[in-house]
Amino acid sequence: MRKKLVDRIAFLIFIIFIIFSFLLLREKINYLISRKQTILPFAKIDKNKIIKIIFEDENKKTEIYKKNDHWYLKKDGSEFKADEERIKKTINALVSLKKEEIISKNKNKHKNFGIDKRKVTFYVNKNKFSIYIGNSVNFASNFIRFDDDETIFLADNLNDIFSNVDWRDLKVKLINDQEKINSIEINYSSKGKKIILVKEKNNWKINEKNAKKERVDFFINDLITLKADDIINQENFTLLNPEITINVKENNQLKKAGIFSIDTNYYLLKIEGNKLIYKIKKIYISSLEKDEDDFIQ
Repeated sequence: MRKKLVDRIAFLIFIIFIIFSFLLLREKINYLISRKQTILPFAKIDKNKIIKIIFEDENKKTEIYKKNDHWYLKKDGSEFKADEERIKKTINALVSLKKEEIISKNKNKHKNFGIDKRKVTFYVNKNKFSIYIGNSVNFASNFIRFDDDETIFLADNLNDIFSNVDWRDLKVKLINDQEKINSIEINYSSKGKKIILVKEKNNWKINEKNAKKERVDFFINDLITLKADDIINQENFTLLNPEITINVKENNQLKKAGIFSIDTNYYLLKIEGNKLIYKIKKIYISSLEKDEDDFIQ
């Protein structure tokens, strides 16, 4: 009898131990979950459901909005495509923000940390979330605070957000798909010369001579990455007699561009059928000037 009693007591103690351990574990799990929600305040946000972002830097305000799965903004009364690569990087940085080290809980010190100058607000359906971004620390972190929370934290990966206030997509886009190019012709009318690159199967030729693929690829990359400093309104310029013309046949569709000199530092580039005019530094266009020997030697 005594042995049975001891066994029952031992079993009861074991059950109590199991229940107590479970309760402790559950509390620990709940603490870790709540801690993660505190440290990663936007972890549950679906990045694809963000529909608008507003950047405010003192007196400057830029609103970027999503339309037909692409990002746009308006400037000087015109609508432009936004730089989607930069926006994607920014959204990733915002959604993955962590509340790192607490710096201050005194709202009177916001100005000391630069918290009063810059703000990013993003919208998910009808909900909005604001992040106040202050001074940088060691080029890696920034002082920040969230919405109406007066606490100032340190956070990473935010320095690039306000490094450039122009959120337009300034890439010229002379080429859409490198693999579908049939030919490229560049006529330097002011210098009386022309180059014509023709693709035959997987080989490139220039003036019926074989061109080196790596040199053609390098040249095509210069065309693909060509970027403007500004996009301007055509009404302000009369564009006649281009110094350089570029014809790109891609998938048997021809894209024509004219390049016009406006001063000692800049060209204007206009693609036929496109209302946009790209203002590009002359040094970038000059790097496109090639001779036959540049492709065959």
